[in-house]
Amino acid sequence: MNDIKVTKIGSYIKAIKKLIKKYRNIEEDIQGFLQSIASKEDLGVELKNNIYNVRVSNSNKNKGKRSQGVG
Repeated sequence: MNDIKVTKIGSYIKAIKKLIKKYRNIEEDIQGFLQSIASKEDLGVELKNNIYNVRVSNSNKNKGKRSQGVG
């Protein structure tokens, strides 16, 4: 499991462009995740052979108007 290839498809790129407007740090969160999977064995839920579904933590969580600056 040394060689990991991440493919960004068109629907992914389109979704990220939409999310960037709401979550300004999403690109940094994704880059951090991509760097972390190079050394970890736990890659999330395996959907098919070598295809995984992974949730990336949102660093913008609790930083809205109602959060009172928490987070």
